[in-house]
Amino acid sequence: MHPSFIEILRQLTPDDAHLLDKLYDSCVSKRTRRVTPWVDVITYAERERRVAMGENPEESFQNLIRLGLIQPDYEVDDRRTKVKFTRDGRAKVDAELESHYELAEFAIRFVRVCRSPKATVDAQTG
Repeated sequence: MHPSFIEILRQLTPDDAHLLDKLYDSCVSKRTRRVTPWVDVITYAERERRVAMGENPEESFQNLIRLGLIQPDYEVDDRRTKVKFTRDGRAKVDAELESHYELAEFAIRFVRVCRSPKATVDAQTG
């Protein structure tokens, strides 16, 4: 167990821990580390309805980012990259940057340590 796990636990609210648990389960089931605050894709109307009813995981999501449990990931879209050379020999690059968030490897280890051995095995086997 990493020594910082105890400090991370101190800084998690129950909502943060619940969201992290849902994100972990989603990543395991979908075999990806890509995450969003709402876990599942929902419509704008559904999001607004849930916010009106008091559900808003974005604050918890931001705290998980602050703690390093979720990390931004950036990729350059090769299909939309253009390189132009000026007359003085300089290169001008015009590229589109795509970004998303991923559950950090550190977060995966953190959740596995925090869960009971049976819960971790159940999540991994689906």
